[in-house]
Amino acid sequence: MSTDAVRVDAHDRRPRRWLRETALTIGALTGLLCVLVALSAFVFGVTPLVFRSGSMSPAIETGALALSKKTPAVDVRVGDIVNVTDAAGNGITHRVVEIGAVGSDSVELFLKGDANADPDAEPYVVSEAGRVLFSVPKLGYVVTWLSGPVAVFAGGVFVGVLLMIAFRPRDGERTPTDDEPETFGRHSKMPMSVFAVLATIGAVGLSSSNPPVALAAPLTDTSTVPSGAIQTVIPVPSGFRCDNVLLAGAQLSWTNNPALGYELSFTPVVEGVTNPVVLPPATGATRTYNSVQLASLLMVGTRTFTLRATFNGVRSAATGTRAISYTTALITSCQPAGPAGAAARLAPQAAQSTTTTPSPSSTTQDPTTTTPTPAPTTPPTTTPPPTTTTPPVTTTTTTTPPPVPADLIAPQTSPSGSAVAKVVSVDGSPTLQITDSSGEVQYSGPITSSAEYGYGVAWASGDQLWLLGPSQLVRLDGGASGWTRTIVEPTSPDIPAEIASRLN
Repeated sequence: MSTDAVRVDAHDRRPRRWLRETALTIGALTGLLCVLVALSAFVFGVTPLVFRSGSMSPAIETGALALSKKTPAVDVRVGDIVNVTDAAGNGITHRVVEIGAVGSDSVELFLKGDANADPDAEPYVVSEAGRVLFSVPKLGYVVTWLSGPVAVFAGGVFVGVLLMIAFRPRDGERTPTDDEPETFGRHSKMPMSVFAVLATIGAVGLSSSNPPVALAAPLTDTSTVPSGAIQTVIPVPSGFRCDNVLLAGAQLSWTNNPALGYELSFTPVVEGVTNPVVLPPATGATRTYNSVQLASLLMVGTRTFTLRATFNGVRSAATGTRAISYTTALITSCQPAGPAGAAARLAPQAAQSTTTTPSPSSTTQDPTTTTPTPAPTTPPTTTPPPTTTTPPVTTTTTTTPPPVPADLIAPQTSPSGSAVAKVVSVDGSPTLQITDSSGEVQYSGPITSSAEYGYGVAWASGDQLWLLGPSQLVRLDGGASGWTRTIVEPTSPDIPAEIASRLN
């Protein structure tokens, strides 16, 4: 073949070579971009969010793509747009309108969508939240499509085409003659081809297996009350108790509401054992749960159980705790047996101290005086100490009640006398509790104080409980379904005269 023919053939192959190199370059850049985004999410805690509703419009419209960064909850401020998870496991991204109780590592956040008339129906107690850094309108539609099956299939086809382009034998290639110089450039481009294909495969894999977090920022998927209520409180379960049942061990029970589900959580947790235990709504006046249903070889020791009611993803405040001792996975006993009230968090420690004190005084005299004579009667009382010692604890605690959480303010009775409000210290955190006339806790939630009003707890006519603060007023109204929390503007004409007179 003449030199002119070789030049013509090389000239004909230049457009195909340019297309080949362009396709490989685009594939390499796309894959590299996806890898960098994935690395930034892993290293810096940055998460992409796609807005699927307009609850944050006009600030962030439907279809926008936002980037959020994991932030400690104590660093979140009013006005920040944050992403949290509700009790049902749904992602919620709304603006912070109020910061409630602040613990050592958690904060109570009240959120509201900019387009929503009322705040979210429940506060969120979180240790960290995803704070939105910025958003790009409409880009979420593109990202969602790229994460879909059609785009993944198209990406797979694209990878296949790149493989064919990168590794197919070249038409018209021949071994150069002795008079022609060898061209080594094509060999040096093979690593670039391999890199482009591998990067594109990585991009397709990332887009199919790790799509951006789909954000549920609902417009109306939480129940609201026309008067501006922001929180419908689920009634705290009542009658929570633990009983030692023959052959069955420790059994938890409580008064059942057929409309509500329940969650039983326990500490310390055990790896591989579901926690909390979710119980769907059921009929009947009483719900029971046997401790051996959590049977595991690792469930040895004492576990503390807490009960909450649930409804449509909203959880009630926790009841008092009940402790169960697991001697083995199948041998359990209550510590102590009996009911649990709002003050039961301190009951286990108090019960142990009261039983050990009288025990030496009664038994030190019994062995010397009664051991020789009524020997047959002593063994029945003393032989089964692990199982029979517990019921005496119940009698002791009923005659000498365990100490309740310390009152931070004096209890205040409603005008009708049907409810009592008090602020107590629960595990070191100020907690507002509302009890009915029988002493059952109907509402329990964190509360903060201010220099101007203290805890600001005040009853008004109609059994309305008001919480006074320097920046806002909160009204609590009781009803058949629980207590409802409402934010009221300080200038509202609906504020009763006795409350308005106390405002600074």
